[in-house]
Amino acid sequence: MKFYKKHCSLFMIVVFMMAFLQPDYSHAQNIFDKIFGRKEQHVTAPAPPTKRKIIRKQKPTQPFVQSPSKSADAKRILILGDFVASAAFDGLDRLYADNKDIVVLRAINGSSGIVRDDYYNWAVMIDKIITNEKPDIIIMTLGANDNQAIQPAKNPIIQSDKEWTIIYQKRLDHLTEKLKNTKKPWLWMGQPSFKNNQLNQNIIALNYIYKTTVEATGGRFVDIWDGFIDNEGKFALSGYDASGKTARLRANDGINFTSVGKQKLAFYLDKKLEPILNASFEETKKNVSKPQGQVFINLPHNITHIAPISIIDMAQDEKELLGQLHLNHSEKIEFEHKKNHDKPYGRADNFYIKP
Repeated sequence: MKFYKKHCSLFMIVVFMMAFLQPDYSHAQNIFDKIFGRKEQHVTAPAPPTKRKIIRKQKPTQPFVQSPSKSADAKRILILGDFVASAAFDGLDRLYADNKDIVVLRAINGSSGIVRDDYYNWAVMIDKIITNEKPDIIIMTLGANDNQAIQPAKNPIIQSDKEWTIIYQKRLDHLTEKLKNTKKPWLWMGQPSFKNNQLNQNIIALNYIYKTTVEATGGRFVDIWDGFIDNEGKFALSGYDASGKTARLRANDGINFTSVGKQKLAFYLDKKLEPILNASFEETKKNVSKPQGQVFINLPHNITHIAPISIIDMAQDEKELLGQLHLNHSEKIEFEHKKNHDKPYGRADNFYIKP
């Protein structure tokens, strides 16, 4: 019985010890951890991976080309109008960038037109603009924003009404008279085709009004319509550029222009401007070379008396009368012979010397 109790007690101790020493699998611990407590392990967070530097090859930069400074007496071309006029300015300014004798100026209101004179009245503003800019040539284009009703004091007048055309024509007449009164050469650039079919039909009618009115007032009408349509006469996003190659001319909205389209606008304008500029340059040359005040012309004349000089001096080509024509040696001999042919050789008043 004692043996049993002894072994039973031993068994209980072993079981108790095994329970005490049962490992905690949530943490890998040893006996020292159980007795003295487990130390907190500070796990250092791994360093973020270093980003690999991506070396991108840079495109070679285009060398900056300084445009030549414009001459003090450069011809001043002023472009007035809406957003189409703005596109024309961009193209023309680029076209003449390297020409020091031509400078392109602008006075643009992109949303302006003839209909909404309450928003911006060109007929009122143009005198001040001309005074400030002092142009030699004026280019104007309007109409892209005029596909809308005229808003008088009472009811709106839609574009299909006859009264709309009468009012529009009257305003256009007033504006073109203003341009005429500047006494400067002036051009009116017509509108191109647009993607909107209804707008296109109205623009065709407006271009006809512009052409007849401008030419009747003494201006030059620049027709650009054919440059922005296809073979069927419809709006075209692409077409021939100024060099004859097919290129994109218009933006996706069917309203604005690409850089090539702007150059094409300048191409049409340049053809009309060329004779005007040439005539202006010729006039400038005449004014520069034209002498001021009374002009005295010194022509060779018969010699009646000279101071005594040596024969050696008389034979030298450099010894000439002031104002005498510059002749070579043989021409001088012939001139002197003709001048004294009526005087006998050897006479005191005959100064001719045989060579």
